[in-house]
Amino acid sequence: MKRIVYSFVFILLQFSCGSDDDSSNELRVTYDQSVIENTFRQEGQTNPPTVNWMGETGTFSATTLTSPEDDDLVGRVIFIDKTTGVITWDNRVPLGEKEIVVTAVNTVETATTRITFRNTFKNGFFIGGFNTDTSDEPDFSTIINDTQLVLSEGGNAELVATDGSDFEGVGAWTADGSIVTVNFSTNETPPKEIVMVGYMYASDGGFSGRWGTGLNQDNTVENVMGIFGFEND
Repeated sequence: MKRIVYSFVFILLQFSCGSDDDSSNELRVTYDQSVIENTFRQEGQTNPPTVNWMGETGTFSATTLTSPEDDDLVGRVIFIDKTTGVITWDNRVPLGEKEIVVTAVNTVETATTRITFRNTFKNGFFIGGFNTDTSDEPDFSTIINDTQLVLSEGGNAELVATDGSDFEGVGAWTADGSIVTVNFSTNETPPKEIVMVGYMYASDGGFSGRWGTGLNQDNTVENVMGIFGFEND
């Protein structure tokens, strides 16, 4: 009976060692970060990955196309060095979360790894204003820059008029991808509850969209009263 047990243990040990040896004979690519936390409009880069090329050095490629409706950012605002595998990005990466799929390949094997890229808006100081254009194709050029908008880290929002009026607004902001929503109460009597829903542009840091009252289930303004446009100061 003891011989049977010893033989069984010996077979298990051989299988375990064989499995380890097999895994070491595979092309693998590993970055020191599986999640990249980046602040909106900041540039950066990764360290070179660790690669088991199995004696034959190959090349790298990458994509952010993980579903048909995705927009591939690689080659436009995210880049990968084909030789070193270093990933770099400029300050135009849109807000939100993207998955970067990296492929390492030589003439024998192919290996892939995935990195989550989170681009987060922290805070900003903006100059801009509002108008009452509710048309389907509103004219943003008619907006007068007469308001300061401060979006603070932690989610607080503050609006102050710069045209000599006493208009003020205090509220909160949230971001869902590149869509930013600001809810604020005015200092009027009685106060008005206003909502702004717009797009935060990575190209210049600008923030524009529609304003009004109420939110629909799809996070659009329910009662549109006009448009707004703010420049990152």
